[in-house]
Amino acid sequence: MFFIKKIVWKTKIVAKIRVIYNKGGIKGRIRILDKRYFKMNPKQFLMTGGVVLVVVGLAGMFNIIGPTPETSLLGENWWFDNAENWAHLVLGAVALVVAYALPASLQAVITLLVGIVGVLVALWGWVIGPDFYGANLENPLDNILHLAVGVWALWAWWNGRKMM
Repeated sequence: MFFIKKIVWKTKIVAKIRVIYNKGGIKGRIRILDKRYFKMNPKQFLMTGGVVLVVVGLAGMFNIIGPTPETSLLGENWWFDNAENWAHLVLGAVALVVAYALPASLQAVITLLVGIVGVLVALWGWVIGPDFYGANLENPLDNILHLAVGVWALWAWWNGRKMM
């Protein structure tokens, strides 16, 4: 037994998901039909990342994910202290300013730098230790998040490089 789900974007089928159920379990396959819809350029990365950072910073300040483990909804698993909340808020605002005020060539360079720094911070947390110039990287989720953001930024930079 199987089914096919079509992903439609602006009246165009851009992907098909095929899932097969059998005795061995569930197997799935995604077939991308139009890759233009799955690419992100540096400006889109900076806009999306900036909004996410501002929301994370504000959530930490309003006791949703910080500033202490006791006030975080995620408890000891994930929380941001006040310094991290301010860093997220300021970096998010800077990302939004860069996305809207600087030319595409500078957006690409900044996105590349964000990617490199994100990957290096993740590696620092795993290899050297949890203390990164005042930022607490003691939780493995911190390192995974920084690695994901770094790879995401590098991917956006790469896509933007191809589009220019």
